[in-house]
Amino acid sequence: MKSKHRDRKKDLQDIFKIDKKNPERLLARESSGLEFKESFSYKSLAKYAKTMAAFANCGGGYIIFGVQNSPHVYIGLAEKKLDAFKSIDPERITEELNNTFAPEIRYEMNTYVFKGKSFGYIFVEEAQDKPVMAIKNWGDGIISDGGIYYRYRGRSQS
Repeated sequence: MKSKHRDRKKDLQDIFKIDKKNPERLLARESSGLEFKESFSYKSLAKYAKTMAAFANCGGGYIIFGVQNSPHVYIGLAEKKLDAFKSIDPERITEELNNTFAPEIRYEMNTYVFKGKSFGYIFVEEAQDKPVMAIKNWGDGIISDGGIYYRYRGRSQS
């Protein structure tokens, strides 16, 4: 699911720039196109999907797994969490997204190594046909049927 419009390598290099005053931290901040998660869990897929829909309704964006929220310390994913991230079948996620949202959310999942640590990421393309809207409830109130989610400086909301 590669996008022709963005250079993933350059985007990730920009995201993973180090704060010279605090070399264990990243300069990047959560924004309308960037969300950090300390870990990864399939149980939180509805939360990630809400952010993915919000990114699709804005200019696209990245969810980076393995970065503390505040301060933005790049810790990487623990081996077990990295294995969980790598082992997810993209067809399963696509099916969940297609059953919950319309039109389609186009995305890419991959890993990135920085300073010897491994990170997972989900890149979401900006939707060509907007808005992306929830067509059913999912995740105990996280996603509501009819919900249209947008990304505002560091948070997703309807």
